[in-house]
Amino acid sequence: MHVRKKPGCKYYYAEFWGNGRWVSKSTRCTKKPLALEVARRLYEKSLRQEHGIPMAPRLSLDELLDRYLVWLKAERSERTALRAQRAVRNVLDRLNVRSPNEVSPEKLTEFKRQRLSEAKALTCRRGQKKVSHFTLGIELRHFKAFLRRCVKQGWLARMPCDIEVPKLPTKGRAVFLSDGEVEAFLAKLPPWAWWGAYAILNTGLRIEEAMFLEWPDIDLEAGLLWVVNKPQAGFHLKDKDERSIPVSPELAAELSVRQRESGWVVPGPDGEQLTRNGFAKATAAAGKRAGLSKRVTPHVLRHTFGSHLAMAGVPLPTIQSLMGHSAIATTMVYVHLTEDHRREAVGKLRISARKPEERKVIPFGR
Repeated sequence: MHVRKKPGCKYYYAEFWGNGRWVSKSTRCTKKPLALEVARRLYEKSLRQEHGIPMAPRLSLDELLDRYLVWLKAERSERTALRAQRAVRNVLDRLNVRSPNEVSPEKLTEFKRQRLSEAKALTCRRGQKKVSHFTLGIELRHFKAFLRRCVKQGWLARMPCDIEVPKLPTKGRAVFLSDGEVEAFLAKLPPWAWWGAYAILNTGLRIEEAMFLEWPDIDLEAGLLWVVNKPQAGFHLKDKDERSIPVSPELAAELSVRQRESGWVVPGPDGEQLTRNGFAKATAAAGKRAGLSKRVTPHVLRHTFGSHLAMAGVPLPTIQSLMGHSAIATTMVYVHLTEDHRREAVGKLRISARKPEERKVIPFGR
């Protein structure tokens, strides 16, 4: 495929092989870069017609976002859909574009500059660091995923341009509670929140997983707790990966006592379904009352489960399976807690330190 000007014509013509013959069509463009873009679209259209592939509908970015959110809510959790909506909407509002064809590398560069300047001002006011790069990376990652899904679903013919996502800052060490901190923390919780915290500390459940846990999901005879998708309730696991978690004898005894007190295994203060905000407020307040220097959140309780397993010498792939991490890289946040076991493993090496005997050099002729 190429473009050229015919003698006596001011427009470039696109020439390509299509439907078994050479095709020549006017691009109605006098500038070669624009003519090449039009020629590529004409060639793409010809290929789709030749192979019976329907053309992607011409939708605005707002219409594409509406379709994407419908797909997200059906395939991912409500929280993931909300995050994606906020991130993509932030990008679209700052790009100030309506059509996918208006998205260009130049506008994305301007978006990055604008976003970084906004975050820099925020950094100066709050005294925080590297917030800008992290936020920018998250927004661009969601925007790229949005456009790629539109292409995959056939709502968009192609990606408008290449989108470079800045590398996100590496995660630091996981915040967790020590044995003494766990005891002091649990002592300051109200009874309903104590049970929720105790359950998460013994299973490593995410807060959403604990909220939607029901009694049919627990098999006390087999000693297993099942974490499953519940599309009828609007609950989808992260990456849709269902898993089972062995129940410890102490947790099994507590479950047998509480069985059928409520329809939910971990209910809220009124016996209804646990809420994220209510439980988060209760854990944060209990941490303050216990005099802990770290802010206690539901995810800190989940990290405590994984951290204590790592310190007990449990292999990282096993921790990955129990916590439902899709990639072992996520579980590597606990690797620093296994240093003693790594040293112990290296200490078991028994390689001889004997040096080879020095050979005597005998001069030639003796």
